Amino acid sequence: MVLLKIIIGLLRLPFALLPGTIGQTTATKLYSNGVRFQQKGMMEEAIAEYDKVLERDPYFVQAYSNRGAAYHQLGNLDLTIKNLDEAIRLRPKMAVGYSNRGMAYGSMGQFRKAIVDLNSAIQLNPKFADFYSSRGYLQKEAGRPQNALRDLDRAISIDSKFPEAYNNRADVYLSLNQPQQAVGDLDEAIRLDRRFAIAYVNRSLAWTMMGRDREAQADVATAASMGLDRGTIMAKIEELKAERQVGG
Repeated sequence: MVLLKIIIGLLRLPFALLPGTIGQTTATKLYSNGVRFQQKGMMEEAIAEYDKVLERDPYFVQAYSNRGAAYHQLGNLDLTIKNLDEAIRLRPKMAVGYSNRGMAYGSMGQFRKAIVDLNSAIQLNPKFADFYSSRGYLQKEAGRPQNALRDLDRAISIDSKFPEAYNNRADVYLSLNQPQQAVGDLDEAIRLDRRFAIAYVNRSLAWTMMGRDREAQADVATAASMGLDRGTIMAKIEELKAERQVGG
């Protein structure tokens, strides 16, 4: 039901410096450059910097993790997995490595492996809301909406100011044909982040399911003003309208 997906573990990746062992000063400077590029959405430039880091220090674990995340953003899932495998091999207790690898497996449709990795991340850090939100997203994609709701409830109980978790829970409600509940969560997601474009898209879908086309169009306009493609959104809305007419 959701039009656009969010990869929570990647969007909120904690770019903490984890020093390596060789060429410390140079490697750390290059790593910082990579982080800056990655935060600006310049993934190829970030990867080039992480390549330089790892040439100097092949034990710089976070460079593997971040490079894997960058490859994921570029859609190169094989290299994503390869980098995260190495990060986990070098530091098996780094929870974010499992989370990011799990999201990569999810993108490949390998939900069993994905959820196993998120289980590991949660076991290592059971108080990190992002991991529950990510696992909830995967549970929904795997066709387990009730498990998804439990995980997303848990994410929100840990961090009640986490807009992505509200959006993801709304996505589950939409898949269950519960648009009223979805609107409540999307209202909160938007209250927390007025620039959360995907939440406006999803709320427009919920309004459409409820027959409130004026409100839906207002949200479409807002999402389009933030750079999302109006035509793609409207195609989904027209599909929902057709379903509404058949069911109505």
